[in-house]
Amino acid sequence: MKIHLTRLINAEIALLLPTLLEHEHLSRFFNATFEIKRHEHGGEILGGKGCLRQVETRGSRFVEEITKADLSGIQYQIVGEGPLKNHQGDIHFTVVDGGTRVDYYIQGEVVGWVPDFLFTFVVKRDIAKALDNLVRHFNNGAK
Repeated sequence: MKIHLTRLINAEIALLLPTLLEHEHLSRFFNATFEIKRHEHGGEILGGKGCLRQVETRGSRFVEEITKADLSGIQYQIVGEGPLKNHQGDIHFTVVDGGTRVDYYIQGEVVGWVPDFLFTFVVKRDIAKALDNLVRHFNNGAK
């Protein structure tokens, strides 16, 4: 499974990055709940590299680790059991006129009985909605 979505967001990276690292509040954008299980490594930005978060969505529960977080973007992966193996999530930021271009990539191998095309469709739709929620959030003047 490979997914790539792009959105232009009316926010500087310096505002967007901490918003996406406020794990406990990500449910305002994503169709999931997030709970921190371990905080970031010493010297890393709040919610950044080393942070473990438990994700619960669509009856599934799994743990993701933030492997990189800086002004260029965020990388994360599922650790342990989850709906994907060899998972990698990458959120890339690019400065553009009027804000930030966000490229969101997810890849991995679907585990379980759900067909790959169906799983991909659902995840892609959920991420698209989350990105649209981010666009609305910042277009409404969030700071």
